[in-house]
Amino acid sequence: MAPRPAAGLPSVGLEPIDAEHAQAVELMDRVRQALEHTPDRVQEHLCRLTGFLLSHFQREELLMREHGFFAFPLHKAEHLRVLEGLERARGQLERGDVETARGYLQETLPEWFHNHILTMDRVTGRCLLEAIG
Repeated sequence: MAPRPAAGLPSVGLEPIDAEHAQAVELMDRVRQALEHTPDRVQEHLCRLTGFLLSHFQREELLMREHGFFAFPLHKAEHLRVLEGLERARGQLERGDVETARGYLQETLPEWFHNHILTMDRVTGRCLLEAIG
C-alpha cells in the first residue's frame, strides 16, 4: 500500500518521512498564524518549528549516511541553508524586522519545503527504498 501524504504534499514513498513532512507543514502554519494573530507567540512557534526541522533533517541524514546515498552532501547542504534561514528570521524578529522575517517564513520557507520534497526528498526516498529492499 502506498503511503498517504498529507493533503497537497507529495509523497517520498516512506511513510515516516511523509508523516514528518505533514507535521512540519502544520508547524509552519502555526508560525504563520502567530504572525497574523498572536505576534507575541511567534518566537515560541518558530523555536518549535526549528527544533522539529533540525530533528527531521538529522533523521533523514542518518538514513542517507547508513545507505550511502550518493547526493548526501548536497542534500545536507540544503538542510543547513534552511536552518540558517530560520536563525536569520529569528534574529530579524528579535530586532523588530517583522516584515523581512514574515517574507521568509510565509513565502520562501514553505515554497522551498514543497520544492525540496518534490526534488531532493523524492530522489532520496526512491534510493532509500531500493537500498532497504
